[in-house]
Amino acid sequence: MIFRVNRSGVLLDYIPAEGVEPYRTPDEFLGENISNMLPSDVVDGTMQLIEQVITTGQATTYTYHLHLDDGTHTYEARIVSLGEDEVLCIVRDLTARTKHYGLTHREVDVLRLVTAGLTDKEIAGRLGTSTLTVRKQVGSIRVKMGVSNRTEAAVMAIRDSLIR
Repeated sequence: MIFRVNRSGVLLDYIPAEGVEPYRTPDEFLGENISNMLPSDVVDGTMQLIEQVITTGQATTYTYHLHLDDGTHTYEARIVSLGEDEVLCIVRDLTARTKHYGLTHREVDVLRLVTAGLTDKEIAGRLGTSTLTVRKQVGSIRVKMGVSNRTEAAVMAIRDSLIR
């Protein structure tokens, strides 16, 4: 799904993805601010990244989680600048892919940072946790994915479209 969003967080346009339905209809969200539709933690992170992308012109990708009627869904959003006051948010649902390996939401977040080449210490700093916790999470990811090292996990994550 692709959303065009302004600097204030108002959804201006929407392009559906084949076979994927948003959890609300376009009539319910077009023209609305994301703060009226998403949990505050998702809104806060999204608004910070929208501002960052508009200010720097650098695209970014992040994951977030929504608790829906059928369980928790994991989404990946890629945000790219459309000029001074708008961005495109390209969103895909990773839920089925992450369930394939049985990864937790936090493990998906850690795997994204591993794939970006960050060290355990850098990941711990980003996620506000300890290096030991990150080491344990990376170990759990390796076991669940059936790989022997973090590089193999990163390659498999990219190959299986868990991470872009």
